[in-house]
Amino acid sequence: MISVVLTTYNRPDMTVEAIDSVLAQTHPSFELIVVDDGSTDKTPSVLAEYGDRIRVVTKPNGGVASARNVGIAHARGELIAFTDDDDIWLPEKLARQQAYFDAHPDVGLIYCDCERFNEAGLAPDPDGRTPLSGMVFTEFVENYFVIFSTIVVPKKVIDHVGTFDESYTRGDDIDFIARVFEHYPAGYVDEKLIRRRKYLRAKTAAEIRVAGEEQLYYVEKFTERYGDTGRLPPRWTARKRARAHMKIGRAFELEGDAAQARRHYAQAIRSDPFLIKSFRRWLVAPSRARRARRRAAAG
Repeated sequence: MISVVLTTYNRPDMTVEAIDSVLAQTHPSFELIVVDDGSTDKTPSVLAEYGDRIRVVTKPNGGVASARNVGIAHARGELIAFTDDDDIWLPEKLARQQAYFDAHPDVGLIYCDCERFNEAGLAPDPDGRTPLSGMVFTEFVENYFVIFSTIVVPKKVIDHVGTFDESYTRGDDIDFIARVFEHYPAGYVDEKLIRRRKYLRAKTAAEIRVAGEEQLYYVEKFTERYGDTGRLPPRWTARKRARAHMKIGRAFELEGDAAQARRHYAQAIRSDPFLIKSFRRWLVAPSRARRARRRAAAG
């Protein structure tokens, strides 16, 4: 049996779509565990309408990593699949991945391709991910090419590498997958078996800053864990640390805090002097936009 862990928080309409797509799976033996991470809206009543078709676990709000760990604790299957509340599975997803596991029982994690969509329809893939299989730890920490909602992992592998690190506010999925790939080969099903929701709205400055701070957090954790092992790609820490500071600096610039922006941009260049070309792109484009707005206002 496969246990599916779906975590949700205050997104009832999307959660219904995600749940319905899991319940429509052609795989003959699975359970769906929905972990409600302390929703304060109509989510509990929406989940109750499914009756015994799903298992609902409600917990105080503690973040997605803790919700995923609660789901694992309640799972009864030999394989555990994960999905987010805004993604949609195609009906053959679990069946295709089960078949792969049956043929390759040594893999530690199976993932698949996905189709991206937004309010306007299908969306192009902006990520440029290149799917790989086998022992891919180094390649993964360089490019993070696995979409979390596509993965299926044997319970025995989770018992070995550990559950999700709850010290992360985001990025716990990258940390978890890296620990699996540290020890086990990856399997890849070359089919678009999920629909991943992309959002048209631009991220706010606060969201950009939080993302950069979280990126900086896992760079330091990865460096502490793997830095002396020789497993990280060349100059990985310098490059990733610099990009995190660039992101944080950009957020402060958008908020009008020039002093903090300059401080993070300087830290980025100290970490990775080769980033100077990207640094110029980050600054030149907004500067051109400001000049264009001034000319339009003057004209």
